[in-house]
Amino acid sequence: MLVLSLSSFAYSLLLLADYWEYEEVPSNIEQKFKRNITLTQMKAEIEKQIAQKNLSEARSTVQLATHFSYDIDASSYRDRIDSLDTFEYRASNNTKDFFNGFTSGKGNTGAAIAGAITSDFTVIGDVRDLSEQYQIHQEGREVNQLIIGLSGIGIGLTALTVGSAGTTAPIKAGASVLKFAGKTGRLSRRFSQELLQKAQRTFDWNKFTRLSKTDNSLSGIKQAATQAFNPRAMKPLSDLINQSNSIRKATSTIDTIHLLKYVETADDLKRINKIAMKHGKHTKGIMKFLGKGALRGAKILKKSFGLMMSALSLLLSGILSLYFIFPAIKRKLA
Repeated sequence: MLVLSLSSFAYSLLLLADYWEYEEVPSNIEQKFKRNITLTQMKAEIEKQIAQKNLSEARSTVQLATHFSYDIDASSYRDRIDSLDTFEYRASNNTKDFFNGFTSGKGNTGAAIAGAITSDFTVIGDVRDLSEQYQIHQEGREVNQLIIGLSGIGIGLTALTVGSAGTTAPIKAGASVLKFAGKTGRLSRRFSQELLQKAQRTFDWNKFTRLSKTDNSLSGIKQAATQAFNPRAMKPLSDLINQSNSIRKATSTIDTIHLLKYVETADDLKRINKIAMKHGKHTKGIMKFLGKGALRGAKILKKSFGLMMSALSLLLSGILSLYFIFPAIKRKLA
């Protein structure tokens, strides 16, 4: 009986350890928002955005205020925004921004981002960025390893997308979004390092530089990058890209790029994705007002019923063990 009770005690202890797991519960965004952001703050932000002719932001903030039931005159704000958002205003800005994004791979508007991603899909953007970094390397200056990795991967993915009838296009788009965020300084140092570690397993910079020595023309850069790309090592990076794509589908491309600045780890990316799944296009506004505080949730024990039963079993087996141990000790002493 003593052996049985001790065995039961040890087994119950193992069960207890197995059940002692936590799962994270997302924070109550609605409560946080109403507790921290006043009506006056919401109105001031809308007025500021209208005054600066940041019309898409102003419209988004009006929608956010309505989403959280703030007492604003939404129709009046929309009329003011619409009166400024003329066809001439949109056409002028969008054409210029798209061109700038296409040629430089940078910008702050949706049109600029569309231009940058379009240039990547035509492989022009990725070849341009990789060629720039190669020239910097040739001059003995410090290169941006993350841009190198994502540009090289982008070239490799373009070839795969053509060969796979477009099935890898979402991964290609996700890589372009991450590269754009990196080029425009929207990625944290910590998350950039995590991305870089995964990108370096997929794109061999040393192999690329060796191959480029014989031909560093744009077509040579493209060919060398394709050969230095290892698609079989893509999975760890693909997991992060898929999270980004999920956020992009729930919000928009430009919102995703803005949201990436709040990401320090892969877990942060998952938390933002959960918020995006629930709040959709309002996610950017939520993060803008609440910051990283929106990502902090509560932790609760998983499998609480199993935990309670294993704890009860541990207690009973412990009592039985003591019951049998003490008489045995007494008999020994006697």
